[in-house]
Amino acid sequence: MADDLAELLGLPPSKIPEKGAYATVGGYISRILTSKGGGGGGPAEERPIWYSACPKCNKKAIGEYGAGWSCESCGWSGDACTHRYIVAVQLIDASGTSYATAYQEQAIAIFGKTADELKAIKDADQSAFEAECSSVLFKRRTFRLRAKIETYQGVDRTKVGVVNSTPTTPITEGKRMLADIMKYDLPEPPAPEPSATPDEPMPQAAADGEAAEPAAVEA
Repeated sequence: MADDLAELLGLPPSKIPEKGAYATVGGYISRILTSKGGGGGGPAEERPIWYSACPKCNKKAIGEYGAGWSCESCGWSGDACTHRYIVAVQLIDASGTSYATAYQEQAIAIFGKTADELKAIKDADQSAFEAECSSVLFKRRTFRLRAKIETYQGVDRTKVGVVNSTPTTPITEGKRMLADIMKYDLPEPPAPEPSATPDEPMPQAAADGEAAEPAAVEA
């Protein structure tokens, strides 16, 4: 298991099992990717952070708003679909950065809202939607990540997904740091050296809690 983003991304494909390699890291979301393209001076395209889903099987629904929806997977059809998250984020920790994808439950944990609720905000007020996206940035969280190898046009690529995400508190951060420390085989601390001079015994009166008599002063 990797300990940070750099180590997770640096794993060679041969070291990543079919089910994926995992890492638990403390870090931040530095960006929500809501657009794509725009390079070379061209206009950027909107990148939705949800998809239209079948309310019966959660697969992609096909249709248009106001014209009805259908699902090729289970055969459902109806007037209204639901929406499910598929959010591309940029993560940072002390070791570097990584792009990752947060799906339904993980994105709800990040935004504190369902995709239907956030879409309703966007439809009503684009500025309010952008404020919602900005509100989750640079807040420390503990991420459970999984890296898997995907092959695209004959090229292996590492794709990172968010398995779990929780806000970091001093208690959870302390537990994570302690778990990291316990991974190392640290030597036992040395025994304290004996005192060079033994402590002098206390006067009996002081030991018994009695006030000592003041010494007489000669005239």
